[in-house]
Amino acid sequence: MSQLLTDDLSRLQNQSHIPATTWRQWCNLLKLDPIDAVDVWEEICHPIMVATRKVPEVSYILQMRAARLELDIFDFKEEVPKVLHVITFLYALKDERLINDKTKSALLKFYRKMALQSPPEQPHGLFLQKFLVDLCAAILVAKVLPASNITLAGVLKPIVEGHGSIDQIIGLGLKVLNGKPYADRICACLAEWKNAVNNLLPVSADADDEEGEEEDRIDDGDYGEGDDDEGGDLLEVYLVKFKNALHAIYERETELESELAGEEDETRVEQAEALLDERLKAIGLFKPLQATIPSIEEAQAIVKPAEAKRSPTSVHNVIGIRPR
Repeated sequence: MSQLLTDDLSRLQNQSHIPATTWRQWCNLLKLDPIDAVDVWEEICHPIMVATRKVPEVSYILQMRAARLELDIFDFKEEVPKVLHVITFLYALKDERLINDKTKSALLKFYRKMALQSPPEQPHGLFLQKFLVDLCAAILVAKVLPASNITLAGVLKPIVEGHGSIDQIIGLGLKVLNGKPYADRICACLAEWKNAVNNLLPVSADADDEEGEEEDRIDDGDYGEGDDDEGGDLLEVYLVKFKNALHAIYERETELESELAGEEDETRVEQAEALLDERLKAIGLFKPLQATIPSIEEAQAIVKPAEAKRSPTSVHNVIGIRPR
């Protein structure tokens, strides 16, 4: 190992408080060039740490990088925050069907599987969009399948292992919707899946800036009509339908919980309603296409008190969900 690279790993150790030997072990296990690890730290992990004052899950991001080595580090930097945003979103929902000890591993395996299946000539932005479209469909299916032990990780497992496809999973979800009060919204989203997948177009980082008023609409579940205007963005249409569908599911779950609790258990009813409020807020803030990682200079500016007051959302776009 060159002296220059040894110095780089020593610098990583000092900044991250992760031993240089651990960095080397990660690189060996992932068959990752240490130079790539240095790039991941400098362009992605270090700015996140500075902006959020927390060391991100470096090993997780390195595993993502190992699956996408064909990408330029700056293209990869555009992908990472979208995936981290989804993970943060799932945890914000506080739903055992979507989050358990296998979820992060399942999402990483799903990411790797899609990376392996991605055509070499496919623009990296389209890969990430398809990942989001397919994952949102899997989330809805995990919520509607009747078995109580169904989880998101379980829904993704046959896809990851090559025993099923996302369209087969969607087919299973559509079969169990008869009589469900939210069936129309689920069908509207899942029916849009194929259209969205087949007609994805590159989008800009500020593609969904028009959604700035979503938070004001989360009480009635109106995240937009989802109509496909001429020249409209099908991915945005799909994401709106996904959010409307998830909103409807959680509202119905809360109604059922309140009915079971009855008037005699006001505490249980209040807890159910408070959880619903948290979930609806998380859904309103689900904007993966807007998630970004700042440069190190931007990250340093974010943590300055005056700058933080002027632009409070900059940090939270990195991790995905703004606090209440």
